[in-house]
This record gives sequence, structure tokens and C-alpha cells, in this order.
Amino acid sequence: MTATKFCSQSTPLGSLPGYHTLEHGRLRAEVSAHGARLLQLYFDDQPLLLAYPSAALWLEDIYAVNAVCGRVANRIGGATFSLGGRQYALSRNLGEHTLHGGARNFSNQSWATAERGACEAGFEIHSPDGDQGFPGRVHAQVHYALLEGNQMRITLSATTDATTPIDLTHHAYFTLGEPDCRNLRLSLRAQEVLEKHADLPTGKALPLNELNLSFDHNIGQHIERWRQKKRVDAHGFDHYFPLAKSEQCGLPKAQLQPAAVLLGNKLKMTLHTNQPGILLYTAGHLSGEFSPFSGVCLEAQGYPNAVNRPEFPSPLVSPGQRYQREILLTFAEREHAHGA
Repeated sequence: MTATKFCSQSTPLGSLPGYHTLEHGRLRAEVSAHGARLLQLYFDDQPLLLAYPSAALWLEDIYAVNAVCGRVANRIGGATFSLGGRQYALSRNLGEHTLHGGARNFSNQSWATAERGACEAGFEIHSPDGDQGFPGRVHAQVHYALLEGNQMRITLSATTDATTPIDLTHHAYFTLGEPDCRNLRLSLRAQEVLEKHADLPTGKALPLNELNLSFDHNIGQHIERWRQKKRVDAHGFDHYFPLAKSEQCGLPKAQLQPAAVLLGNKLKMTLHTNQPGILLYTAGHLSGEFSPFSGVCLEAQGYPNAVNRPEFPSPLVSPGQRYQREILLTFAEREHAHGA
């Protein structure tokens, strides 16, 4: 492996805020303070993520490609919620709803560099009271670390000076070197999926039964199976799969649990997390620089619209509490290729 295969500070991507490279074992990563994002992650010479080819395109990104989303990931219905007898009106950036924290959410803001090392990097952002309509001042941090065993650990944390909803996620678009995510195979450790109506969860969890996501079919075949049952449309998945019981998903740090395994033609990725579920997004709405289904997002996060649904685990964080979630990605070569 030669350094010329990756960006340096003198290349166009090196001009992005907080650009830094990490390397350990067979993994190498490029990160930026813009959205506290991964620009690319490599296993040996193989890119694993969807990526723009230039700094200008990264700065114009509207899809949160490989970025940290917040204050609250996913949707808040009607761009509003009530807390302490007060109604909060939020930034609307998805029709009538709030997506990933509003129009100026963490994914399109420049974070500050908190630490840099040979195999780790950290970014932080201070969100003022009233930012996108949310109460309280929030200090959020993300820490990337490359570990032994070809692992990347992503730690998302935050504190606040007033009770407020917080739910951070990492919005990586995984490719494992494949141009179309429908050719990947995915196994999710989930037995249920949240029912949706008008893009919001109804509060009901539906058993997967014969529609479970396993290696028996590739993602494209799963989309077709679900489409025949009228559970998805032609855009594919944008669905939340709970991984744990609600009582296990409170604020105290839970033990990491296996959540998903993704198989490419040559590579395997295993995802562990202490988040309560995975939002599976197969990127059927991508356009412009990217084709639909160019990557798959396995967004480890809390329940969508949880601040408005008391039956879901609460996303509220109060002063003196520390929100902390982790995602552990493990990469390996596949020993035996799966049939088509």
C-alpha cells in the first residue's frame, strides 16, 4: 500500500475542514470536521463507503453522506413536540416534518477538531439554546478509533444544560466495494419492524415472520419480497428495526450487541451497537452525483419520532446525564463467497 493512493493535505479533499487520515492494520480512514464525517474508509486498497470525488461536492452534500446526524436522528412528526408544558416548533426540512434535526443539522455543520492521532480522531460541536427550535445548549462529540482486528469504533456522546431530546446517529453509506447495494446480502438481528404511515411510525411493531432479513436473499431480492407484500415501494427500505426491549435502552450505557452483518462479494462487515435499533435505508432516493441504491445505510439510532410517542423509549436527556452510544464495525475477507 502506498500513500499516493490516498489523499494528503495537498490534495483537494485535504482542503476540507479538519481533514485527517487514520491508519491501523488493514484499515485506513479519511475524516473531516464538515459534518464530523468519514470521507472514506478503506480495507487494504478497497473503498468501503460511498464518497464524493471533490471537496466542493462534499460541501454541497444534501444526503448526509457518511456524516453524524443530530440533534435528533430520523423524523420528528409535524416538526413539533411538547416538553414541560411547552410546545416547541422545529425546523421543517422534510415536508411537514423534521429530519435529522432540521435544515441546519449536525451533518451540514463544521465541527471543531477535538483530537487527532495516528489511529483516532475526535470532533465536537456546541449547539446553542434554540438551535433549529430545540431547547437547551448541547455539547456533542464524535470519536473515531481504528482498533486491532480490523475494527472501527464510533462513539457518539452529548451533554446538555436543559432537558432536551438527543439521538445521534452515523449516516454511513456502505458499499463494501459494490456499485449497487442490492447485490449485497444483509442479516439483521431483528424480529420486528415498526409499522409506518405517512412516513411516521404508528407505534405498532410488526413481526417479520417470512419477511425476515437474512442471507437467503440479497438486498434487491428482499426489496422485491417486501414490495410484493406492499410493505415497501420501488425505492426500497427506509424502515426501523428494533433490536432490543425498551427497558434495555435507557440512558445508561448498554452492552454492545450484534446488530447486523453485511456481505459483499469479497468482504464481510459486522456491526455491533448499544443503540436500540437500526434504520435500514437502501438509498433509493439518491440522485445527482449518485445513482439510487449506490449504498446502504445501517443507521444505529433510537426510535423515530420517539419524543412524540410515549410508548417508545424516551430520547430525553437532562442536565447531569451523559448521552453515549457506540457503533463497532468489524471487517474481514469472506472465506467462502455466497451464491447469487
